[in-house]
Amino acid sequence: MKPGYLDEPERSAVAACRERTRRLARSFHAGMRLTPEPGFSALCVVYVWMHAADEIADGPPPLDGDRVAEAERFWSRTTRILDGGEAAHPASAATPAPGPPLWPALAWLARGFALPRDALRGVIDGQLADLSFTQPPSEAALDAYCRRVASTVGRVCVAVWGGDPAATGHLADARGVALQRTNVLRDVAEDAARGRVYLPADALARHGLVPADLAAPPPDDATGDRLRRLLAEQVDLARAWYDRSAALEVRLPRRGRASSGAIGGVYRALLEEIARDPLAVLSRRVRPTRPKRLAAVARAWAMSRLPAPILLRLASRP
Repeated sequence: MKPGYLDEPERSAVAACRERTRRLARSFHAGMRLTPEPGFSALCVVYVWMHAADEIADGPPPLDGDRVAEAERFWSRTTRILDGGEAAHPASAATPAPGPPLWPALAWLARGFALPRDALRGVIDGQLADLSFTQPPSEAALDAYCRRVASTVGRVCVAVWGGDPAATGHLADARGVALQRTNVLRDVAEDAARGRVYLPADALARHGLVPADLAAPPPDDATGDRLRRLLAEQVDLARAWYDRSAALEVRLPRRGRASSGAIGGVYRALLEEIARDPLAVLSRRVRPTRPKRLAAVARAWAMSRLPAPILLRLASRP
């Protein structure tokens, strides 16, 4: 499908989504920019929708204090717009109204792109699960969480890029787990301070650690050594998920390869920055340097220009 005519409210709403994405999506924006229009604008609308869904769980509480009801209202309005059954007028008091005028932009997006509704619902389910958060007991449970909150997003992006779900589904799933595991490592101290420990309970127990050990720099060398081993182990698990998703760009249409590769490349650079000094995530927000981020974006763009058979050979290298 191709996006149709934008009326003035939709045009303004889409522009607002682009601006909001520029301000908020620092890790993603440069990669998203590599998607030609109207795909870039579509990704921005997707990002703002995802951010609005995330705010239901993590942002200021709604007026009635019921975040679950707020999430269901948000989903109900989303489905009405996806079905074309509601004009995207400004939200009523009974419907959440995210910063920019999201709903007119979503109406435009729904007309032009075949969005996987089950993936969008999966995002809402992930937010609902976060409202009753419990620490994952195992690596498998952490992977399931990553699929709910990140792999679902990847499937929506693949739809914007025009990818074949049958050819890309398992690869987008693996990439989502890789990206979210990287997020978990980057934010481990911040999350632990809020009472949310995403690293599996059995992994902490295996290394003789408790959740409180993740909230601050280690108090002694012995604890530091145990934390370093735990975090290095988690880095290796994330690397394995990146490796499993290496052929994703090969399976995408050319218009999505550069963006997908850039986002994956920037996050892989972040993971390797964490690997250099795992304990740093307990005292500061680790991020790759600007030259490393730009190099990842440039490499993705260059790789996207290669013929698919060459890309496949490169992706198959150990």
